[in-house]
This record gives sequence, structure tokens and C-alpha cells, in this order.
Amino acid sequence: MSRCRSGGASGPLPALFRSGRTARILDGPDEFHISSVARRVLRGVAGTRREG
Repeated sequence: MSRCRSGGASGPLPALFRSGRTARILDGPDEFHISSVARRVLRGVAGTRREG
């Protein structure tokens, strides 16, 4: 990176990527994750029902 004069690992671009990754982790589960967990839970409940 320093050959392109971007400032190396202490420049603005690497800092932007680091802060963006942290924001994604702290953001929590999104709609896709919530729905996939709900599907798994409902599958488990449907498998344990007693009929009759």
C-alpha cells in the first residue's frame, strides 16, 4: 500500500475499513438472521408435536 502513497496501515482507508467492520458487528442481527433462527425454532417445535 505504501508504494501507492496511500499512507500504509495508518492512513484513512484502513481506518475506514476497521470502523466499518466494528459497526457491522455491533449492529446486531439483521432481518435475514432473525428469520432463519425463527425457521429453525419452528422446525424443532413441529418435530416434537404429538398427534392424536
